[in-house]
Parts: sequence; structure tokens; C-alpha cells
Amino acid sequence: MKKIFILLCVLQTLATAIIAQTNANGAAGNGFGASLRGGYDWLPTYNNNTTYINYKGGLAAGASFNYYWGWLGLGGDFDYIQNRPQSTYPTAAYTSSVLDLKEDKISRMFYGIGPSFKYQRTEKFAAELFLRGGWPI
Repeated sequence: MKKIFILLCVLQTLATAIIAQTNANGAAGNGFGASLRGGYDWLPTYNNNTTYINYKGGLAAGASFNYYWGWLGLGGDFDYIQNRPQSTYPTAAYTSSVLDLKEDKISRMFYGIGPSFKYQRTEKFAAELFLRGGWPI
């Protein structure tokens, strides 16, 4: 599991480096930027609030859209996370007519909007900071 996570991180870093947009002038200018992200939510922790449920990891995906006026911009985000809970309640003593156990997936979504800040000193390096406020669903 740890090797898969490291491999996904390396692949995402390489893909970002290959696809990265560069600015011919070297300095940050006006423009639109978009990014997609995906991965595996491998640490859903709930501090043992649910004793007989073991939360498994799952899909994590998202997209960001930004428009910059120099170093300041405005952007929006969408994030989607899905986990799989697994019941650990001992059901061997119960018949199926007494106990109906269902294990549904847990899905979480987030829509956000807010300011974006971009520092781009050269055409090969840019650092961005996104501050988002929004609605979890």
C-alpha cells in the first residue's frame, strides 16, 4: 500500500511537471489556469467514534479553475472523496431476518470559491496559494 501511494505521488509530480504551462515573459501575467487532481484517500480517521466500523480508503478527485490578474486571482474548486466503511460487528449469532446489515459507500463533495495568489519568478517555476471557502455536500 505504501509503495502504491509513493508511486502515485511520483506520477502526479511528473505529470504536473510535463503539462505545466510556462509564461514566455517570465513574470506572472493575466491568464486562465486549470488543474485536475486525483488520488487515493488512504487516511480516513474518525478517532474511533464508531466502534464497530472500520473505514477504508477510497477515491479522491478534484479540479481547480483560476483567473489571474498579475499575481492576484480568483478561482473555484470542486473536490470529491469516496470511502468504503466495513462493519466489524459480530453478526454470526444473528439470523438474516433479525439483522439487516448494509455497508454503503460514503461520498463527500466540496464546492469552493476564493482568492488565488501566484508567485512566478521565472518561466520554469511558479508557486500558487489557494484560499477557498465553500459548501460541503
